[in-house]
Amino acid sequence: MAFKLSKQQVAERNRLVDELHQQGKTLNAAIVAYNAAVGPLSKTLDKAVEDYNDILERARTLASTVADAAQEEFDKKSEKWQEGDKGNRMRSWIEQ
Repeated sequence: MAFKLSKQQVAERNRLVDELHQQGKTLNAAIVAYNAAVGPLSKTLDKAVEDYNDILERARTLASTVADAAQEEFDKKSEKWQEGDKGNRMRSWIEQ
């Protein structure tokens, strides 16, 4: 014995299928409009992030260069100086 939908259920199913098709078209149109609007803004954002990251990388390179030079100077000092107040301050500064 096969299960069958009632006439009312078939009618409701058909109405829902029609509504889903209509709403699907509306949804697709909204997605196209959204993508068209966001595309240029996304490119602007990507460029701004890229530019920021380039500057950040230059800043990191400078910080690393300065820290490396300071570490070389620190390493040239005596062990007594390195363990003293000035050495501890310099070590802390280099690590930061």
